[in-house]
Amino acid sequence: MISLLSKIWCVISHLDCYLVYGGKAVINAVVIALGAAANAVLNAIPVDIPAPPAFPDAVTEVLSWIAWVFPVHTVYLIMEFFVTAWIMWQIVVIILRWVKAHESA
Repeated sequence: MISLLSKIWCVISHLDCYLVYGGKAVINAVVIALGAAANAVLNAIPVDIPAPPAFPDAVTEVLSWIAWVFPVHTVYLIMEFFVTAWIMWQIVVIILRWVKAHESA
């Protein structure tokens, strides 16, 4: 009899964990269902997207010479690095100001 009561107590004492796990499972299922429904709706739209027009050979040749003389991709990567570093620095500054404001209070 004590074994049965012990098992019942174990289930009751862990009821909060079961409810939290069940709630997470329900929320995950709802999110997955919403994604599947959105995917089904988007796939049901009968749209033929046309292919972009091809560049003329002369334009392609001129662009390749420009890319050979001026490294467009490298400049893009450098600018991307600088913008990312600046944004990260702004985040660090905000965090540091917040810490200093709370430290002095």
